[in-house]
Amino acid sequence: MSAPHQRLPAPRRAELSDAAVVSRSWGMALATLVSRITGFIRIVLLAAILGAALSSAFSVANQLPNLISALVLEETFTAIFIPVLARAERDDADRGAAFVRRLVTLAATMLLVVTLLSVTAAPLLVRLMLGRDPQVNEPLTVALAYLLLPQVVFYGLSSVFMAILNNRNVFGPPAWAPVINNVVAISTLVLYLAVPGELSVDPVRMGNAKLLVLGVGTTLGVVAQMAVLLTALARQHISLRPLWGIDARLKQFGAMAAAMVLYVLISQVGLVVTNQIAATAAASGPAIYSYTWLVLMLPFGLVGVTVLTVVMPRLSRNAAADDTPAVLGDLSLATRLTMITLIPAVALMTVGGPALGSALFAYGNFGDVDAGYLGAAISLSAFTLIPYALVLLQLRVFYARQQPWTPITIVVVITTVKIIASLIAPHVTDNPDLVAGYLGLANGLGFLAGAVVGYYLLRRTLRPSGGQLVDLTVVRTILVTVAASLLAGLVAYVADRLLGLAALTEHGGPGSLLRLAVLAVLMV
Repeated sequence: MSAPHQRLPAPRRAELSDAAVVSRSWGMALATLVSRITGFIRIVLLAAILGAALSSAFSVANQLPNLISALVLEETFTAIFIPVLARAERDDADRGAAFVRRLVTLAATMLLVVTLLSVTAAPLLVRLMLGRDPQVNEPLTVALAYLLLPQVVFYGLSSVFMAILNNRNVFGPPAWAPVINNVVAISTLVLYLAVPGELSVDPVRMGNAKLLVLGVGTTLGVVAQMAVLLTALARQHISLRPLWGIDARLKQFGAMAAAMVLYVLISQVGLVVTNQIAATAAASGPAIYSYTWLVLMLPFGLVGVTVLTVVMPRLSRNAAADDTPAVLGDLSLATRLTMITLIPAVALMTVGGPALGSALFAYGNFGDVDAGYLGAAISLSAFTLIPYALVLLQLRVFYARQQPWTPITIVVVITTVKIIASLIAPHVTDNPDLVAGYLGLANGLGFLAGAVVGYYLLRRTLRPSGGQLVDLTVVRTILVTVAASLLAGLVAYVADRLLGLAALTEHGGPGSLLRLAVLAVLMV
């Protein structure tokens, strides 16, 4: 009698070498650069067309689908699905194909239900974001929310598809998909200008042509982004046919998802408080706060997101294999790659914030004054990038090690410090237009506290020999980068004052761009 057939586990996917990680990081950085550039063109056009006050209404409405999709899936899903998928790919004979089908079926169903509920509750969600006595146009925000909230299902599915592709070391389409989104959004704004008439503001009319173009066109951009990822999945011959049922790994994922949803929910409490304070202080507040964050995300998107995306699959598989030295190596690599680039960027934005704000936004209806307030906000909050990147890296390690509840402590610290500092912000200045800048500072202080707590939690979890989470060579590299950046920033600051470069900002965007270029050259 022959021996019974034994199912062998699928061969483990070959890991990317350090050199391959760096190579693919630069490839993704190019895509991210194009994405950020087109995204900035989109935001600058929107700000110039609508002005600061109306941009606030759009900004708040456009935050809602991101907030809800984050609670349901989106980045939450990406962060914790890759480790679970890595285990399914390793243990299953079909390399996790059935697991993917079941998970996509469950995710799509849940997203559709949540999207319908969100659209129905649009007025309540807007009231939650704006508070009781907002300076922002609430009826316009509600009208835009009705048109933008359907994005929830498409953002969520995009995150699912991106996680699947990343696990297969396919990074190109996820990096380029946002570019398509931005191109559609820019085309929407061009069409908005071409449509005759005015945006109905008082009273707001849901059938207004410009309102419909702005809302529907923006949502179509997210649809196009998802379509790019769907096409990439088809090229990988990944089946997404509905498959109902829940296996043990899905139940395990459910526990992880619950922890991550709680994490996001706690963090969104801080976002809601910040939005309410900004909207109560000034009509331009939410727009300035939002655009400041977008400016900060430019360097982070080029480096931080790219490195985390490329390293995460390898980190997940090393964690799944319980290879702590390899996890520490991944942590050191990601820390070195992000810090040596972000630290100089932070120095430049701190010194050149006013010039940067005017260079990017002092056009059309946004105006020099609001651009100046935005520049001040950039200077106040630029440091946020460092602790923010560290926190995200720490979270990736915890999720890869199937420890989703540990980060709850981190986010409680972040949100508590952020809310306390945000409540103080309106009392720091007599100018309501400056409140948004101090809210950005409050956000940075929250992440700084969270990064400190996360460091000690991670060290306690990994128990590295010698007590160091990263190699001493990495620490020395970071210290040298900090010293060089501080010196360069000081030189640029002194030169800015001695040469009177601030006068260039009086000439609007072009003059500010020249000032920023001079400061950048001085810092190099």
